[in-house]
Amino acid sequence: MTGSLFLTALHILPLNFFMEPIAVALNYVTKEHNYKQIVMTGISGGGWSTILYAAIDPRISLSYPVAGSVPFFLRDVDWGDWEQNVTDLYRIADYPELYILALMERAKAGSDSQ
Repeated sequence: MTGSLFLTALHILPLNFFMEPIAVALNYVTKEHNYKQIVMTGISGGGWSTILYAAIDPRISLSYPVAGSVPFFLRDVDWGDWEQNVTDLYRIADYPELYILALMERAKAGSDSQ
């Protein structure tokens, strides 16, 4: 069994290792403080996490991934870490769709950020 298949087989979702710490931190910060806007940035795996998390949580008003995303149609070979090649995720949405989802979620949440 491969590593990701093994983890999934044990009912552990590998993406939770990336997304859950962000959600926990953001829940704590928004409960304890009254920020007008939340901005997220990251480099490499953190850039990838920034892309995905901004797409699923409308509380992120601006996001700046420094590295970690190259849409599949621009790649000439498979490269990157596991999270950059999660085929089950990218069957649903590739990077351009994730970028658009991040923008749409902010619009739905009524964010006044530009």
